[in-house]
Amino acid sequence: MEVLSEVIKSYRAFAVADLLEKSLHTKNKAVLIVLSRDQDIAQFQAQLQRLLKCDILAFPAWDCLPYDRVSPSLDCVNQRVNTLTALAEIPTQIVVTSVEP
Repeated sequence: MEVLSEVIKSYRAFAVADLLEKSLHTKNKAVLIVLSRDQDIAQFQAQLQRLLKCDILAFPAWDCLPYDRVSPSLDCVNQRVNTLTALAEIPTQIVVTSVEP
């Protein structure tokens, strides 16, 4: 397990791409990248896709609280289900998520 912390936001994708390309043991395993904010996932995913030239999956946080009377948005549910389905079919993928609840 590798941990990158305090990396400048504009350099994150480059640092992760370099780390993944140098790691021979990640080629046959799933890779989980955890960001601090859910808003950063889309930009980071696009940057990493351009650098690695492969599909990167996004697993967004729920957009509601656990005991809230509002259901999560259909876009959020759809993206989470699509990511889990893709992982079930091909378990050696790169997934980006966040720690936000």
